[in-house]
Amino acid sequence: MKKLGLILLAASVLAGCGSDDDVNLTIKISEIEVGPDNNLWIAMDDETNPRIQVLEQETQSSDTILLDQPARAIKFYRSNDADYYAMQLVASDYSSSQLAIGNVNGDRTATSGYGVQSKSGYTINTHGNTLYHIGKFDIDTLTKYNMDIGFSQSVWNYSPNDDASDSANTYTIVHSSNNNAYVIRYGNASFLTVDTSAIDEASFILGRTDLSAYNQEEKNNPGMSDGVVLNDKLYVLMQRQDATWTAGVAYVAVFDISDEENPVEIDTDPSNEGLKGIELGCRNPNNLHVNGTDIYVVCHGVYSAQNTGIEKINTSDYSVTSIADHTTFSNLVLSEDQTNHISDLAFDSDQGYISVNINSGYDLIESHIFTLDTQTDEIGEKISL
Repeated sequence: MKKLGLILLAASVLAGCGSDDDVNLTIKISEIEVGPDNNLWIAMDDETNPRIQVLEQETQSSDTILLDQPARAIKFYRSNDADYYAMQLVASDYSSSQLAIGNVNGDRTATSGYGVQSKSGYTINTHGNTLYHIGKFDIDTLTKYNMDIGFSQSVWNYSPNDDASDSANTYTIVHSSNNNAYVIRYGNASFLTVDTSAIDEASFILGRTDLSAYNQEEKNNPGMSDGVVLNDKLYVLMQRQDATWTAGVAYVAVFDISDEENPVEIDTDPSNEGLKGIELGCRNPNNLHVNGTDIYVVCHGVYSAQNTGIEKINTSDYSVTSIADHTTFSNLVLSEDQTNHISDLAFDSDQGYISVNINSGYDLIESHIFTLDTQTDEIGEKISL
C-alpha cells in the first residue's frame, strides 16, 4: 500500500463574511466532515494537488494530508481502541477509484491502494469498526469489511439490487443497532431493512419498505438520497425528480423503528391529506445532518436555478425552519452565469460549518466555508483556507 506524506501548515485565520479582500479564490471543496477529534476535515477537490485539510480546534493550526486522487467521501471508524479515517478517492477523469485510510490522531499519513476499482461510482460509510464499500449506479454492490482485520478479506459482498431490473444505485447504509440497518437506494422505490450479521445473501434482506407514493409522474422511484436514525425514528430524504430529471417538491419520510425490522411510516401532518412526509422548501436535497434533537437538510439546488438552501426539522413536531437560501450567499456570485449552491454541512461540539460552491453551469468555480451558530442558526464568519 502506498503512503503519502503529511505537511504541517500555519494557522488559518478567520475573515469577515463576504469580505472584499478574501484570497485563495480557487479553493474547491468536495466534502466536509467533523471527525471524532472534533476537528473539521475538508476534502480539497484539486486534481493537481488532491489533499485533505484538517483544521485543528485546540492549536488553531492546520494539517494537510496528501492523496493520490481527490477524496469524494470522508468517514471515520474505530478499531482496536483507536480512531481512523477512511476516504473514497476518485480519479479526476473518473476512470478509476480506490480507498485510503489513516490515523485520526498523531501521524495522519494516508495509506492508499485499497479497494482499487476500474470504475468511479463508489462511496463508503462506517459503523463502529465496520466499513461499507458501496457500488452505486450500474455497479450495485455492497461490501462489508471488519476494520479490526482490514481489507485482506471482506466479511461479505451482497447485492442491494435483487428486486429490480434497473440499477438500485445505493447511496448509503445506516444502522439502527449493531446488526440492523437500512439500505437507502436512489434508483429504487423501496429501501431495504437488512441484517448486517447475515452469513449468507439469502438471510441478508429482512424486508422492503415501499416509498412509491412519493414518485413523480412517469418516474419509478422517489430518488432517496440519504437517511439518518434518531431516537427510534428513521428519516429518509427524497429528491423527487421527474422523468426529465426536473427537481420536484422534496420530502423527508419519517418511520417509527421501535420495531427496527418493521419500519412504520408516521403521518407528520395528519390534519392534511396527501403524502405523510415532511415537505421541504428547497430543491434537490443531498444529505441530512443530526445536531442534538434537530435534523438539518442540505439542498444543493438545481444548477440552472436559485433554489439551494438549508432547512432545519424540529423532530418533536416536524416543523421546518429555513436557515439559508440562495440569497444568503448571493454576494459570492460575481457574474450572471454563476450560481451559488450549498453543498455540505458539518457540526462540531460548538458550531456548524457550511460549505458553499460557486458554479458556472456544471463547472465548479470556487468554494467557501462559513460558520453556523447552532444556538441562533445565524451564519457567522467565513473561514480563510
